[in-house]
Amino acid sequence: MSVSNGIINAPVQMPADLAAMFGVAGTDLATAITNAAINKWAKYKPVRLNSKDTVSGQWNASQNKWRSDAYWWKGDGKCGFTIDTFSDAGSISNANSFLFKLKNGQLPWTYGKPRGGSYNEPYRLQDFARYWNNAVPAVGECGVVDGQIVWVERTGSSTILQIDYDTPADDELNLTLRDFAINGTSLTQYYLGMLLWRSSGNYLFVTSSSRVGTGTSISIDVEIGYSDTGEWSMVPFLCSSPISQGGSIPSATYLSAGITTPISFTIKPSSQTLEIFVSAAWANNNSRVECYVSLFNNLSSSRYISGITIYLISCTTASQDPSTGSTVATTTLGSCTVAAGGQYDYSMTYITSSRNQALYYWITARPTDSSIVFSNSYQQVEDEDAPLE
Repeated sequence: MSVSNGIINAPVQMPADLAAMFGVAGTDLATAITNAAINKWAKYKPVRLNSKDTVSGQWNASQNKWRSDAYWWKGDGKCGFTIDTFSDAGSISNANSFLFKLKNGQLPWTYGKPRGGSYNEPYRLQDFARYWNNAVPAVGECGVVDGQIVWVERTGSSTILQIDYDTPADDELNLTLRDFAINGTSLTQYYLGMLLWRSSGNYLFVTSSSRVGTGTSISIDVEIGYSDTGEWSMVPFLCSSPISQGGSIPSATYLSAGITTPISFTIKPSSQTLEIFVSAAWANNNSRVECYVSLFNNLSSSRYISGITIYLISCTTASQDPSTGSTVATTTLGSCTVAAGGQYDYSMTYITSSRNQALYYWITARPTDSSIVFSNSYQQVEDEDAPLE
């Protein structure tokens, strides 16, 4: 059997390889191609092409892989996809416009499988050679996660919301934006854009300042401020021309980035928050953690705090996100009052816990009153100070 690490290697065997990959039984190729759960982001997969043979001149027999200049998998230039394009952005309230369809999730990149001889789209078993089932979308994970809170600075200042999107690092088996062309122009020459809209109805429309290019990460900067507080959603798109925030929207080629589900997030002003800073170090021969906590009140009036709980967190690796770690121990500090725009420093306190040298330790703190809006962070517990010589 030629299936290994999610890849179907040549020669493709029917039905063994397709049964192993997709759970497809039988020897009818049409049934396998049209019913298999094919990952549309794999570079090599069945595509609509008026040819019974894609191997001639495009297969490297000595390396058992497709030649670097193989082109059959591109189909009409869109790699087997149907991608709607628009010559202008239109109105976000017009049901036939790009903006409306983008906002409402109506612009998927639809994978069209071959439909057989009556359409001059023959079924080819060889299309599965070097198929990779673990391929990921050409525009992948976003640095802003669903449900995230984005804090903006005090009145009079603005904040840059940097939105990062990853693109696939593997360009041999995974489709990337450089594999697609719209009217002969590679999508690497396009700009990644973002449509952001608030529940109140207003929206922002902006692109990256540079073209997508051939890198593995793309960033879009959006300027936000106090007037933008509220619930927002956003979805990316691609455009042949750059768009500056608040600038004119040009006539250009517009298309979605293949993502139809928006990311929702909340913009909140930092003046509503209690900022909590905590630091810690091992002490007493690694039998306890000494902790220091400072509170900053961003309100224009004093604030009563009923208590602060400190959490000692352990992680099994240095790279593990401490928010997913295990709580080892806690201690709670008493009440205090923080002056308007002021700072309150608790006296040093400690958490009794024996250090496991195989683990990595972090410290964080939260108000005991769950109604308080706060911002905090995780800080790594420092090593015990060496004794003076």
